[in-house]
Amino acid sequence: MISKGETAASTRTVRPRVDVYVNDDGFKLVGDFPGVKPDGFDVRVDEGRLILEGVVEKTEHHAGFRYHRSFTLPRELDLDKLEAALADGVLTLSLPRGDQARVRAIPISGPTSVAAP
Repeated sequence: MISKGETAASTRTVRPRVDVYVNDDGFKLVGDFPGVKPDGFDVRVDEGRLILEGVVEKTEHHAGFRYHRSFTLPRELDLDKLEAALADGVLTLSLPRGDQARVRAIPISGPTSVAAP
């Protein structure tokens, strides 16, 4: 994603820090992308990779640049339920596990007490 009037060679690419949190329900990614507006951000999944790209437009005060990060996704995720939000330059992504991959307790049947030998 390159802004108008710029080429890939003239646009500096920044690799932002992204924190990854894991729990029983799935993954949560939180990253700082200061200066990016929602219409200048692209979140996509391509061949098992999550790709995050954002553009900070060139102004008279700075030269503009693009953010780029990518992650290999585990197969257990339900990609139809992926959610993304960008507020004040902070991107939050929720990547839930599919129902088959969720951690769950398995009930054990049998007598409730055991006789001593």
